[in-house]
Amino acid sequence: MLELNLNFPNPQQLVVSLVNDKTGEKTGVLEFNSPFSGKGHQQLSWYLEQYANQYSSDIDDESAKRIESQLPELGKALFNKVFAKKSAYRLYKKFRQQKDNNKIITITANHPSILSLPWELLHDSKGKNFLTVEKIAIQRRVNCQNPTRVNPQQKLHILFIISRPTDVDFSDPHVNSQAALDALQNISQKITVEFLQPATIQNLQERLQNKQLPHVDIIHFDGYSVFDENAEPITDIETSSTYLLFEQENGTTHKVSAPLFAKILNQQQVSLVILSAATNKIADMNSVATSLIAAEVPFVLSMNYSLLQPAAQKVFKVFYTGLIHGYKVGDAVNNVRSTLYQEPDRRDLIRLNKPAKIELYDWFVPTFYHHGYDAPLLIREDIKPHRIRSNRNNLPVRDIPKFFGHRRDLWNMERQLVNGKRYINLHGADGYGKTSLVQELGRWLQKTNQISSVVYINYANTRNIDPISIAISSIAKVLQKNLTDVDSVTQALARTPTLIIFDNIDALSEISKYDFNEEEALIFQEELHPLIVHEDETKTFFFNDEPVAKLPADSKLEKIVVEEEYEKTTEFHFTENEEIAKSTTDDAVTKEAEPIKPKLVKENPLAKLLAVAKKWSEVGQSCVIVISRQSNPKFLTHCQLGKLEPIEAIRYFDTTMINPPVHNMPNRHRLEQLFEQVDYNPLAVNILTYRLQRDDINNLTNRLAAELHHLPIDLPPENRAVQATVLLFTETLEPQIRKQLPKLRVFQNGAFENVLRSIINIPESQWRPMRRALKNSGLAQVEKFDGLTVEYLEFHPSILNIGELSSAQHSALQDRYQQGYYELANFLYNEEGRNPYHANIIEQKELPNLLTAAYGAVETGKDWAKDFGNKVDSFLSDFGLVTSGKQFAKATKDQIEKLA
Repeated sequence: MLELNLNFPNPQQLVVSLVNDKTGEKTGVLEFNSPFSGKGHQQLSWYLEQYANQYSSDIDDESAKRIESQLPELGKALFNKVFAKKSAYRLYKKFRQQKDNNKIITITANHPSILSLPWELLHDSKGKNFLTVEKIAIQRRVNCQNPTRVNPQQKLHILFIISRPTDVDFSDPHVNSQAALDALQNISQKITVEFLQPATIQNLQERLQNKQLPHVDIIHFDGYSVFDENAEPITDIETSSTYLLFEQENGTTHKVSAPLFAKILNQQQVSLVILSAATNKIADMNSVATSLIAAEVPFVLSMNYSLLQPAAQKVFKVFYTGLIHGYKVGDAVNNVRSTLYQEPDRRDLIRLNKPAKIELYDWFVPTFYHHGYDAPLLIREDIKPHRIRSNRNNLPVRDIPKFFGHRRDLWNMERQLVNGKRYINLHGADGYGKTSLVQELGRWLQKTNQISSVVYINYANTRNIDPISIAISSIAKVLQKNLTDVDSVTQALARTPTLIIFDNIDALSEISKYDFNEEEALIFQEELHPLIVHEDETKTFFFNDEPVAKLPADSKLEKIVVEEEYEKTTEFHFTENEEIAKSTTDDAVTKEAEPIKPKLVKENPLAKLLAVAKKWSEVGQSCVIVISRQSNPKFLTHCQLGKLEPIEAIRYFDTTMINPPVHNMPNRHRLEQLFEQVDYNPLAVNILTYRLQRDDINNLTNRLAAELHHLPIDLPPENRAVQATVLLFTETLEPQIRKQLPKLRVFQNGAFENVLRSIINIPESQWRPMRRALKNSGLAQVEKFDGLTVEYLEFHPSILNIGELSSAQHSALQDRYQQGYYELANFLYNEEGRNPYHANIIEQKELPNLLTAAYGAVETGKDWAKDFGNKVDSFLSDFGLVTSGKQFAKATKDQIEKLA
């Protein structure tokens, strides 16, 4: 190794020395004054943290290019200040001329004013590149009395400290931690991760002292640091006036001095500290790094400016890959800088109505500190693909995960759970993103090991099934336990920390009806087409096997293909709860002269469910979040979800608009005015963004104002934005396609695509644009399942407001609906023995439709209603939904007997 050491005994003087393994020489004491001004720090901060985050049409490329052009000049000015004297330049020249593949320039100082200078920008005034680009490592060394030697370990454990006090400006807390988790997920199991919650200094001390938990090797602090501007100038590193902002128990700021933080970590032999700045006061993080090294923490990696998400992903992927390969910490940081330099693309956007990219030269942001030498933290390992442990959750796997905005709400709900609030009601109007928020929270909590399992239960369109039996069945499936009643679930939740999400509970206290007009024009013409068109008269089925069920000759279902053979796991069998079965059978007794109709559970099903949910939230570390439109008085903890923050709506529009719009990108002020008309409702913003791909913003603003004006006066304010924008959505469709939209109301929450198409009898030429429009506008979510090539479409409830059908149209559609789901029930019933896993997936997703169609077949006296009802009853029983299953089977049997 060949080292050129720039040693600063004080901020105004330095000594340059050249050292190799055998010899060394140095200059005398030289004068030094920094060429970098406070204004230069501000310009770098703007360039690195604000420039690429601006709205597309506001981006100041001219200022950015000017700063970029100054980077080499700044490096040259710094170089000239250091090597101005002949004695110093002579040593630099010898350093460059000697052949050594491991050249290092070390800045040795104990003064933040020196260490905060952008030494990575050092540029030979006679050369063409920055020195770091020419494979010369640049490191910072802080002297300490007893430097600690680090021995490489078999495994490493990271403790994340994410601090966001409530009385400080908020910034997204997941940018760096999400990037690090993504990087670690696929490269090794030798690095484990833990999160400190809440981020109090007392919790940190207790965690580090806990010998029953894994030893913490790496601390990653993501938060704020401040400098006491009233303090005296720093003359001693132990009297640093820099503070890290931890949290107090109530969430407000707790200022912890950098030396105290360093002392706590050193006592517990933490090897590496990573500092991610949530502030642009660059000197503050350097002061923290200096204090840590002086307190004998071996290594510090500091990001003095906040990184964009793409840059953070590159940083942590390359850094942790290097550690796993057994690289020294400094070498891993060098690889990070090299990657950032070679891959400067940070953002895709539309500029001058054309696709464009923003390049950001942020490669000098990661800075590396040590106290005398570099070393690896891990024993070398060749990275091998490992099987990722499947998450124990039933959260939908979306085609394109869409979660934007509400970052503060997401963080606040996480804090509520961390602070012991385990029974929470999240409420808000339609279109505000309640479901997406809680599902994102569940994924995050599970990814960070704060909970073990997530169970999502959607009660939309399930009012004919006992809600508690739905919950028991769902929990049993996710936990992979044989759970048959409330008590057995309670015991399981006490052992397994689980987040249970009850969505759309309002449906349990509603009776929704279609409101059709009396138009007689039929959508379906004189002769109905078969549910599936045959070309060779062979039957097509869900799976890649030969047919096992004989379906009606005039119909079939389009193909869902199993992509790979399912690896069988344990099968679970559910037994009946005798008391429930007995009571529900008694309730199913019918009067001889009256037609049988489905009976509601006598006790309020919602009140009964919430009582059980509260019980489950009180055991172990499990918790329950209930989603509703209105707040529920049964809860002590409420979270109301409101509109997006304006900056979130603008960023969503900017990131979504990846293809050039027909018209120019709208002015930011005009865009804010448009979104303000819908009160920044997320769904409305999504629909308006979809329309702006082809509409002029001025015309769209006027159309929106007109639709809002024509809405009924008594329409609740929270519903006006969604209803108006949904009407604007329909205008984007061709008239023939628009006529198809009301047919979607027949489905309960959604349907598999092939079943849906067969029932509404829509041509391919109309279906493709309609599907694309529903998906891109946010009115439909696409869910994929392993092994199935056909996707499930879930509709937003606001789709029920689109158009109307006449009674004749409704009747014809209901016949197709009942017939189509009878055929599906036949197929699934026979397929359960051959492909039980995939058959169960389809049954669970389609159960609301199967149940609704079966009831409809009974009420309309279909010849095959009894067979249909028996098959649906078997599905209900298979999932442990015995209460409503027995009611339904009894009603079906008696009804068919009377019809006969």
